[in-house]
Amino acid sequence: MDHVVITGATCAVGVALTEICLEKGCLVTALVREDSPHRDRLPRSDRLRLASRGLSDLSDLEANELGNCDVFYHLAWTDTDRDGRYDVGRQHKNIQYTLDALALARRLGCRKFVGAGSQAEYGVRKGMMEPDSPVDPCFAYAVCKYAAGRLASLQAKQYGMDFFWVRICSIYGKYDLPGTMISSALAKMRQGEHCSFTPGTHLWDYLYSDDAGKAFYLIGERAAGNKVYCLASGTSRPLREYVEQMRDVACPGLELGMGEIPYDEDNHRDICVDIASLCRDTGWRPETDFKSGIEKLLT
Repeated sequence: MDHVVITGATCAVGVALTEICLEKGCLVTALVREDSPHRDRLPRSDRLRLASRGLSDLSDLEANELGNCDVFYHLAWTDTDRDGRYDVGRQHKNIQYTLDALALARRLGCRKFVGAGSQAEYGVRKGMMEPDSPVDPCFAYAVCKYAAGRLASLQAKQYGMDFFWVRICSIYGKYDLPGTMISSALAKMRQGEHCSFTPGTHLWDYLYSDDAGKAFYLIGERAAGNKVYCLASGTSRPLREYVEQMRDVACPGLELGMGEIPYDEDNHRDICVDIASLCRDTGWRPETDFKSGIEKLLT
């Protein structure tokens, strides 16, 4: 790949993807809003170009503003706060933004489009999550993620463009959102504060953001066709084990409030993910074990 375009480049996965693209010698054009508070997360490089454009600008961008590119990575999504994720009126516009990004990719001469989906598309279900598992999205964000991926997939076939929809499971890393279990619990553990949790007996799968960025890079470099991939570490463990490992790194000996928060229907589910097709098509493998990832966050 010589030139890639990335939306959502300042999110945890986007930063990691930008860094590896630059490391591999790619020219990177990052579409970032002028008022984004996270522009300084991106590395300084003479191969990185910042275009001050948001999602609402995609339909108006002309090819001569960015130049021809090989792969278009669409990671951006609006209204991802807790309230916004359940608001139909705020979520549905992301479907059009995804189609606008795909149309822009076509104008830029891209041969591949790689979009960020979500495990939420599967809904609350039991059993292994596989690319072709039945979906059952049950709130606005999840429904719109699924709709965006399916419609863009159909449109990409008409364009004759390779298309990949990557259903991301639980990512953690340097730029994790502050309200996630890992970021909020680690902040308390570092201060020696008491933390309350569910019993933590359900299975979960965490992937470090740098590994996720590398997976996206390799999809753009090596994958072919029109496919859905699941992105996770591929190894599930009881959530309690993750929590204990965090405690052992951040504050050894801290008493944990396991079971102080009761289960409800939404959080009492197992996350087990099949990443075989992703690994087979790209040669990707996760490299950062959970303990090492937590140690990186605390340095």
